[in-house]
Amino acid sequence: MDNAALAALGLDGTERRRASVGPAASLRQMRASVYRQRYLLIAIFAAAILIGALLTFLAPRLYTAVASVQLDQQAPRVLPNNELDPAPVIGDADRFLQTQLDRLVSRNMAELVERRLKVSANPRSLEALGFESGGADASRSEVVSALQAGVSAQLGLNTRLARVTFTSRDPAISALVANAYADELAGSNVLAKTETSARAEEYLLQQLAGAKVRLESAENSMLAYARNADLTVTVVPNGGSAADRGGSLRSQELGKLSDSLADAASTTSHKCNLVFQCRHTDFLPISSPSLAG
Repeated sequence: MDNAALAALGLDGTERRRASVGPAASLRQMRASVYRQRYLLIAIFAAAILIGALLTFLAPRLYTAVASVQLDQQAPRVLPNNELDPAPVIGDADRFLQTQLDRLVSRNMAELVERRLKVSANPRSLEALGFESGGADASRSEVVSALQAGVSAQLGLNTRLARVTFTSRDPAISALVANAYADELAGSNVLAKTETSARAEEYLLQQLAGAKVRLESAENSMLAYARNADLTVTVVPNGGSAADRGGSLRSQELGKLSDSLADAASTTSHKCNLVFQCRHTDFLPISSPSLAG
């Protein structure tokens, strides 16, 4: 911008000099300032590197272990009836998988892992979780919170394998806790399916018990009515005669008594005839045979 233009704008000499300074002059001034403060900048940069290195070496090392667990949505069918044992909806697969991941990082799962590994009673595990002095003053609630904070779960694309990661100061403890999380999730899923089967079995047993009671009651009522109406019929096996293959119990009992009476009368008559014949029969003398001399 020339002086005539600056004068036309009403700028004085100082303002004219400032306006005439371009980008190149500003860059030169910045370089000059950096050069003048070079020792201070170098010291600040070296101090930052030194502090970062000290923090890196002094900070505790963290180890991350990874475990995999398969998430199956399809449960074993117990009953053929869809109302009693419904099949899972395919459209709910994403919701099911997300629910499994949320369960994995929940506090309830952390409590199960703590109970499984007895972390509160293991000083090495407590130190790996960041508790000082072996975690002597750590409560179970704090241990569970530390377990929940150290776990994470991810699910890959187009897969049902979930990656369970756990981070702590001890690689062995990290691997142990990650495997415990995977085992607890798989075990809880199996337990849920087992409880479903147990509920189905209990339902079936209740239905069978009720059906048995109703059947016995119906049989007793039928037999009572048959006895009162003299309709009880028994069936004789094929070896019996045609007359003895059916009839009411009362009729059969009367028939048996009649047959016994007829048999007794026939036997008595036969014996009487024998006695009568013996009394009116002449017996011939029996001669003794002679012995030859």
